Amino acid sequence: MSASSESAVPRPEPLSRAQRRRQTRRALMHAARPVFAEVGYHGATLEQIAREAGYSKGAVYSNFQNKAELFLAVFDENIRLSVAEADSQRPPTEHDLQTSADIAAAVRGFGLATLEFIASAARDDSLRESLRERMDDAVRAYSGALASERADDDSLSAADVGAMVFALMQGADLLSLSGGGVEAGILSAGIERLLTPVPEPADRGLSALELRTRVADWVGREYLTEHDE
Repeated sequence: MSASSESAVPRPEPLSRAQRRRQTRRALMHAARPVFAEVGYHGATLEQIAREAGYSKGAVYSNFQNKAELFLAVFDENIRLSVAEADSQRPPTEHDLQTSADIAAAVRGFGLATLEFIASAARDDSLRESLRERMDDAVRAYSGALASERADDDSLSAADVGAMVFALMQGADLLSLSGGGVEAGILSAGIERLLTPVPEPADRGLSALELRTRVADWVGREYLTEHDE
């Protein structure tokens, strides 16, 4: 190849400062996900995450205020990835099936790390607000997604149904992390029941505290019966 032809080859434009920052930020998030999943929220360190990403700890602090902010960024990214995967409607490949066990382990690990984060955030005013905003956003997303599925004559609003479905899904996820859980068929039936029009509940006049107390008393008695020595 002649010198003239070599000079004609276009060279890629150098990355801008903003582009390099985004690249570093994404690399740190990508490295943080498996670290959180493997050792948990409290067990993970910024030094370890930076090392896995190939950066210094200073790079982490240049992009995230602290470990909590990094965790929330990974949390948000996980939701975006799950939505993108669901929208693609791509059938699973042989490679997907081969790695399904690894994926399940990673999902469970990050779920456990999320429980750690929630317990920690509940004791921190600033983190609790960030977590509450995300939970409110999730409930609104459920409500919006289910608005077209509910019947017009349902006495429950779309917001009511969305909140209940979200609570049901989160509860099922929590049980599955403990090693037990609700069978998929039962969970599907529960969601279908919530989407079915219902008359005005007889106990609608009870306060939330009264209803919770009544249910807690009933469940507590059943639990103690099962575990009575």
